[in-house]
Amino acid sequence: SLTGWIWGVVLAMAILFWIFLTYLALRWVLQPIHWLSGGVEALASGNLEHRVRSDRKDELGKLTRGFNRMAERISTMLAARKQLLLDVSHELRSPMTRMKVALEMMPADALRKTLEEDLRMLESMVREILETARLESKNGRLNLQQLDLVELGINFLKKYSKGRHEILLKESPKKLMIQADPEQITIVLENLLNNARRFSDEGSNPVEVKINEYENKAVLSVRDHGIGIPADELTM
Repeated sequence: SLTGWIWGVVLAMAILFWIFLTYLALRWVLQPIHWLSGGVEALASGNLEHRVRSDRKDELGKLTRGFNRMAERISTMLAARKQLLLDVSHELRSPMTRMKVALEMMPADALRKTLEEDLRMLESMVREILETARLESKNGRLNLQQLDLVELGINFLKKYSKGRHEILLKESPKKLMIQADPEQITIVLENLLNNARRFSDEGSNPVEVKINEYENKAVLSVRDHGIGIPADELTM
């Protein structure tokens, strides 16, 4: 009948209206959870400047404001730690310069070579801290350019080969062009060679450097003949 049809339409519209209200209520409840989820993902990816909307007055609003305070404290603590490292690194430069001058006045013996190598390692660590801070800053950019990795390696080894352990360029092509930041590549190579020398035994075979191309990628490897890594620590 017509009356039954009208009641059916009214009932259907009431159900649709109830579903719409339920959707709005769920959206109102779940929206802060989506904001928090996005905030957690941003924080986990290293975006410490991300903040979550916190304009609600209920418990979820309190939770989002707590998240923002936590993110702010983490950002402040990391900035303070970074600034401390920078301050210490800058303060170390003056005594290191005086140490270099004092070493020049020492006789050229085994002790002087050992001290010179230790000083180079210290300078490398300070330079690495300062360079890392530069790259992490908003203006930090890699200075990418075309360079010959073989030529860079040979020139570096000529300056670096003096020390307790001999370093040899064991294998390399005549030329291997890559796109990279030469300063950063030099820091990486210096760190690898420092570790190789540090853990090499006195009188052991020379540290070997190899430069190759594999599947259109440049591969630089450093091999020492030191104490090695225990098998149970290789997976760490």
